[in-house]
Amino acid sequence: MHEHMHYQDNTCIERLNRIHSDRRENKSGFRGLFLTKSGSYRVNITFQGVHYHLGYFSNMADAIQARLDAEAVMHDGYVAAYDKYLERAEKDQAWAENNPFYYKVYRIGDKFQVSTIEI
Repeated sequence: MHEHMHYQDNTCIERLNRIHSDRRENKSGFRGLFLTKSGSYRVNITFQGVHYHLGYFSNMADAIQARLDAEAVMHDGYVAAYDKYLERAEKDQAWAENNPFYYKVYRIGDKFQVSTIEI
């Protein structure tokens, strides 16, 4: 059975909802972490078609935490904002027609900021 996928801003809502349980393991054993030849961990994440390099870490626990922190902002934050948007859109269709869903991530230094519509 093929489930229907919902895309918003080139982002699959269903995939973000299950990304934590549907990890494809690579050689490091964790999505977005890559063990380098020097023994450090390179951490990446992709969101809305943009690839972000989160840094190099000598400690795997720090590398995993950096990835989880980015997922919380990008993946979990997106799903929460989209759910909240849908809730309001269902109550006020005219508002939804004039206010399309908007969720953009910006990197400022080593931190991520989110811009979204006020819901």
